[in-house]
Amino acid sequence: MHLLFYLLILVWAACGSDSAEEGPPGGYVQALEHFERGEYEVARGVCEAVVEERDFVECYRIIGAALVVAGRGDEALGWYRRAVELDPEYAVLHSDLACLYSQQGRQRAALGRLERAAALAPEAAFIHYNMGRVWEQLGFYPESEVAYMRALALEAGDARVQAALGRLYLAQGRAEAEAHLAQALVLDGENPEAHYGLGRLRAQQGRDAAAAAHFKRIVEGDPQHADAWYGLGQAYAKLGQEEQSRQALARFGALQGRPPRDLELILSNPTRTYPRGGEFVAAAIVEAPTSAPAGAFFTEITAAAGIDFVHTHGAAGEYYIVETLGSGVCGADFDGDGWADLYWVDGHALPAPAGTVNRLYRNGGGSFVPVAGAADAGYGMGCAAADYDGDGDLDLYATNWGANALYRNDGDLNFARVERGVEDARWSTSAAFFDADLDGDLDLYAVNYLDFAIDDNKICGAQIRDYCGPDVYDGQADALLRNDGGAFVDITRAAGLYNQAGKGLGVATVDYDGDGDLDLYVANDGVANFLYRNDGGIYADESLRSATAYNGDGDAEAGMGVAVGDYDGDLRPDLFVTNLAYETNTLYGNEGDGTFVDRTDVARLGESSLRRVGFGAHFFDANHDGAEDLFAANGHILAHIEALSGVITHAQANQLWRNDGGVFTDLAAFDQQRVSRGSALADWDLDGDLDLAVANNGGRGALWRNDMAKAGHWLQVVLRGVRGVGAKIFVESGEQVQVRVFGTAGSYLSQGEGVAHFGVGDASEVAVRVVWGDGQETRLQGMVVDRRVYLEYDKK
Repeated sequence: MHLLFYLLILVWAACGSDSAEEGPPGGYVQALEHFERGEYEVARGVCEAVVEERDFVECYRIIGAALVVAGRGDEALGWYRRAVELDPEYAVLHSDLACLYSQQGRQRAALGRLERAAALAPEAAFIHYNMGRVWEQLGFYPESEVAYMRALALEAGDARVQAALGRLYLAQGRAEAEAHLAQALVLDGENPEAHYGLGRLRAQQGRDAAAAAHFKRIVEGDPQHADAWYGLGQAYAKLGQEEQSRQALARFGALQGRPPRDLELILSNPTRTYPRGGEFVAAAIVEAPTSAPAGAFFTEITAAAGIDFVHTHGAAGEYYIVETLGSGVCGADFDGDGWADLYWVDGHALPAPAGTVNRLYRNGGGSFVPVAGAADAGYGMGCAAADYDGDGDLDLYATNWGANALYRNDGDLNFARVERGVEDARWSTSAAFFDADLDGDLDLYAVNYLDFAIDDNKICGAQIRDYCGPDVYDGQADALLRNDGGAFVDITRAAGLYNQAGKGLGVATVDYDGDGDLDLYVANDGVANFLYRNDGGIYADESLRSATAYNGDGDAEAGMGVAVGDYDGDLRPDLFVTNLAYETNTLYGNEGDGTFVDRTDVARLGESSLRRVGFGAHFFDANHDGAEDLFAANGHILAHIEALSGVITHAQANQLWRNDGGVFTDLAAFDQQRVSRGSALADWDLDGDLDLAVANNGGRGALWRNDMAKAGHWLQVVLRGVRGVGAKIFVESGEQVQVRVFGTAGSYLSQGEGVAHFGVGDASEVAVRVVWGDGQETRLQGMVVDRRVYLEYDKK
């Protein structure tokens, strides 16, 4: 949840010149000569002497540009503003102000200046280019494309415009990207944006040698280009050039901590003059209409189902960061009647508790009744459910800002809080039960976040006070707790998992390398994500090598939630991570060799998530067409983001993307805007499709019934007993084979019902194969569809 600021690289534009109406003072000519020789400070001093005697706009431009070169953009702003006051119809001044506003993260103000500049000088290509950049920064890609196309029509031979348009199309997963990037290199063989775009494209295509060539060309000219070093290191690894990969990734690591490279704007060349005049009419930002298919998707049934839970975050104007995370929700059949119950996690007033507790709702055939079980009173974060003691009942683990709590289920929804070595007093978020060492019982992984205390609350916000990001607090190491006969022992260090570099929020257990051990993936907030490979209970950090620590640009993102699924049908688990606004969510495609590729753009998941902050996440087949769709629960962190941004809202609509052959379509399935956090999947009404529960920060929990039109039949498989957790279930229907992993953790602070759900199209019978954690298999032929099947270990 780190706050994203734009640090833009300002470059000079060579444009045609017009002479000013009034003759220049003598000192101005001298200043021009100094500036053209690169003597910027001398030029500034000369012009400062000039403007003491006479207000001369061109000298204000030289002073402002010299200050920008010196890294003093805030000082430059005043000089440009004074110039605009003197000559409000001078288009280039408005464009230059836009560059500085954009540098400060004030994109709405920048856009207003550029609209005025374009109206005053519609033939200036670089102004339209700048407008395209700002629209792209704001996440309005259609408007950005229009602006770039206008610039291209005016200056088809400008490599920068060709490269910018190519990168925009690349971010949208559009085939036109390649032609524009290639044309940019025809015009300027050293254009770094074009080389980088083609490098990313070739990596996505699996053309690793070509990718390496493009990235290498960049770092030869700019050794400080961290993103290119990252791409080069990953390309070398794919090519089997391990030493070159190690060296490139080491260079990348040495450049960490630098601000990410963002979209460049063009500052005008103060040694040239530009057109004036024209009329200006301000334009408003208008959301493009959604072109999603019509039809029913999900219907909210919260009140009708008997859910009256309202989350308490305790916010009272002190801006404690703990208030921002919201909480999770768990769906599980706690009483063994076949119907998934609901457990909502709650916070409380701060700094002192005020009587709120987590709440359990029993599902009595599709409607819910609150019961008293597992009413933890801590400042709640998340939950996880599993039969840790092997007695046949699902137990509960509640994570807190403060001591965590384990509740043993003694049957009939009677829970007893037990001390079993899991009472971690650090700030824990998500948790996962899984068999870490394949000894037949369930161990526990607890994700920890920040070292935060009420008496160490930081004050953040330059314009308006708001919540701090995680960068102002230290992170805390996660914990792996081994199950020793129902009591737990911390083996984090012994297992190779102790790492204080994380700021964890989400976790998933996944056998990404197919060796039968469940590995761990942790989404960290603002720092590199973790992928730990499990080798018989000892873990190796494969985060960097696997290319899942960062996005495809080599940027650490604000990871929140994690989903695991097979979106492309290759029977390998892929990863999906929800992130902060203007980062996009990230889809990592599993290459089958221990590495992943960022396929966010190719799958068309970037643009639609650009202005959202994602939390809960799920792969699931919502419409029974045999392809796993995607859900994300959304809501911003900052209380005043609407005032600060003008574009992004605090409450946001959740999203459902339909999987159309590995390319996703945002269905705009949810109209309501809420501050959503955790989410859980379950078939609450046992009608054969998966429904959703969503926890909302400081708001009422929501239950959503799946009412989508279905493309075919379905099958649900439930594995009973601890041996089922992490087992792989394959379903064959005709020529299609699908796989699900049973009962593994995911989402954000939450856990869904333990059911493997398959859409099987027109098939009336399917074949089922279960590969249990110890490698044993169960095979069933001729399974009739449209039903739920229960299987036990070593039994049919």
